[in-house]
Amino acid sequence: HYPLRRQRQMCIRDSSSNRSLTSLEITKIVMRQENYMIALFNKDILNLRISLPFMRSKTIFTKALEWGLNFTIFSLVFDSETNTVNDQFRNVRNDPEKIRRLAKQLRTRFYAYAVVSLILAPVILLLILIYLFFKYGEEL
Repeated sequence: HYPLRRQRQMCIRDSSSNRSLTSLEITKIVMRQENYMIALFNKDILNLRISLPFMRSKTIFTKALEWGLNFTIFSLVFDSETNTVNDQFRNVRNDPEKIRRLAKQLRTRFYAYAVVSLILAPVILLLILIYLFFKYGEEL
């Protein structure tokens, strides 16, 4: 038992009818955020390719970048309790005011993440150097 860990129960019945959900439907619910991330890459909405001279273009996707995307985009779009799309993102196609407001929220999140990343970058670099020193120190 993990006393500090918050526990949530997941409903495994369809609320509109009284039938149980299939394993495919449960997988879709659990994997919803990951599927959105894959769609962002497949539709070239997120283009993380870097073109270097004299080399092929490389796609760079680190764990830190994944965490950043989860913080900036997915925590805004998805409800953390139910793993569903927030109501504020439904029916925004025909409302330019909602689109502007959501774009401003997203822009603010990107700026906040960039500032936090820049502030923490020296600390992270120092921790990586210390880790590498202790890991490969004997070989030097």
